[in-house]
Amino acid sequence: VSKLSSLAHECRRTQPMILTMDEHAPPDETHEEQDLPKILIAEDVDAVRIKLEYVVRALGFEPLSVTDGRRALMQFVIAQPPIVLLDIGMPSMSGLEVCRRIRETSEDARIVMITGDSRAEVVQEAIAAGADDFISKPFTIERLSGSIERILSMEKVSQREP
Repeated sequence: VSKLSSLAHECRRTQPMILTMDEHAPPDETHEEQDLPKILIAEDVDAVRIKLEYVVRALGFEPLSVTDGRRALMQFVIAQPPIVLLDIGMPSMSGLEVCRRIRETSEDARIVMITGDSRAEVVQEAIAAGADDFISKPFTIERLSGSIERILSMEKVSQREP
């Protein structure tokens, strides 16, 4: 059994179901966003999550938003998004643990850790867990969009390498 399928099994066992889209969204919005590339957003603070969703949509991606670590892990297994924006301090499982588990199954996903704690040891722990970038709260829209654009550039460069 692959690591990814065992991770999916664990997620299904602990969280029976998560929707990938808002079941209350109008049909036109839902259909339109189905064709967009996805970015997983895991943030438990509503105001921050809304800001993240705004930037992700403005950059031409579909945000897949969750509010805790276990749901983030499950949504990653289901959707396999190329980019993940993870808050470090979340209920049920820390963003650092989610990052480690994603890295066990995917070297390709690009992970940006987001936190209000920008101490050097926290940044080092995030990088050690497998994060590709680190953003401190409060962040500007420019900082977040710059991080996503850099990560997209990294992806394009790595695809060209033999």
